[in-house]
Amino acid sequence: MLVGSHERGGLYLNSDLRVPHGCKNSDGSRTTGITVEIPSEILAVQAEYIPGFNMTITKQQLSEPQSLSEGGRQVTERIASVQWTSSEPIPSGAFMDFKLRLFIPEIHDDDTHIHWFKTVQHCENNVNDIYDQIPDSANYNESAGRNAPFIEIGTENDPHPWVESKENRNDISGASNIQNAFAGATVIIAGLAAINLA
Repeated sequence: MLVGSHERGGLYLNSDLRVPHGCKNSDGSRTTGITVEIPSEILAVQAEYIPGFNMTITKQQLSEPQSLSEGGRQVTERIASVQWTSSEPIPSGAFMDFKLRLFIPEIHDDDTHIHWFKTVQHCENNVNDIYDQIPDSANYNESAGRNAPFIEIGTENDPHPWVESKENRNDISGASNIQNAFAGATVIIAGLAAINLA
């Protein structure tokens, strides 16, 4: 589990969505792409262009213009989802990073804010792995092991830096106070963020 925290909002964050070659629901068939749903509170996103992948961006009109920050530029639409797909699946034994540049809203209180990124992992046999579960939401199914990736934003730095290991994928207690997080979709915020759909 890759989980960390960032000390403040109101800034751009580069994040990596790290995806392994294999899909869980399809007996390890290779990954051909992903679709990421951008949380409604994230108003500005840039997606990485990856040679060999088709990128589809779905936009949503806002009900009224919104400012990215106090005194900042206003936007009238937002990116609702980003999809990368390829006819060439990720090779066995490899992984791939899909990069997003996100504008994280400014924090005006001492609370911790969590941004959930519902994600679909597309497989070469047309059976998708869906990571859309959000703890404490209606119809949440912890046993499904399909929590959505998330970014945790707080007013204090996390005193326990994340180190990649199989143990940390299954235990986030040393990196964050978030409970019931899942051992597949993950985020660390420390310069570059990583969301891992392992």
